[in-house]
Amino acid sequence: MYSNSIVTTDPGHVGWGLPGTVQSGLDGTYTWYGSVLYQGTLSEASSTYTVTTATDDTIFVDGFESGNFSAWTSNTSDGSDLSVTTAAKYAGNHGMQALIDDKLPIFVSDGTPNVEPRYRARFYFNRNTVSMVNGNAHFIFKGFAGTDASPVELLRVEVRRSSNIYQLRASLVNDGTAWTHTAWVNLPDGWNSIEVDWRAASGVGANNGGLTLWIGGVQKANITNIDNDTRRIDFVRLGALNGIDPEIQGTYYFDAFESRRQTYIGP
Repeated sequence: MYSNSIVTTDPGHVGWGLPGTVQSGLDGTYTWYGSVLYQGTLSEASSTYTVTTATDDTIFVDGFESGNFSAWTSNTSDGSDLSVTTAAKYAGNHGMQALIDDKLPIFVSDGTPNVEPRYRARFYFNRNTVSMVNGNAHFIFKGFAGTDASPVELLRVEVRRSSNIYQLRASLVNDGTAWTHTAWVNLPDGWNSIEVDWRAASGVGANNGGLTLWIGGVQKANITNIDNDTRRIDFVRLGALNGIDPEIQGTYYFDAFESRRQTYIGP
């Protein structure tokens, strides 16, 4: 590219530069060169621009549109109790169906997280035909450190029935073994987007870890001031997890799972 421009300067001085822009998405290093001849003296200059596309902070996305669990690291089912069906869809053509007919946990696992100091996840959940009696409570989502063979729980999302109302809460553990819970939040019938933002403390003594919970895009709780700087998330599970009481029967639907490191996902 060649440009012929007028340079304005004080007598005896030449002060000039090379403005320029590079279109986003064209990663690389670009250098503009220029020269000025002033009263017989040649001066030259250059400007270098490095373009780097912002990193996508997405960790994992799956809406079960493959018709199976191939996108997930693993799945744990009791026979055919965990399946991908068209009936379980929120968006697209498929969703995950979890049939609860005994106390055995059924879930999918995602091992994509990699020692994450911050982890955000959003999924759609429909209680559908699952019935519980007052006092029943169990987990539908968890985040862990370690491996699938030796998991350490760091994050939980729990459903219960109390006074004939279905409710949900989220919890996180500190550097010791103490859990902090959000308040129980009423869970409307039908599809609901559930989103959590889990954060490890930034360093020793910072005590600024936390957990935020949204239902249907509305923030319902925000836990702060947690001492959990040593905690990191390595994998998660989604489904009907442990704590299943004998009275709990029916079919849950899950769909449109997404996890990120930084940015809000939303419904």
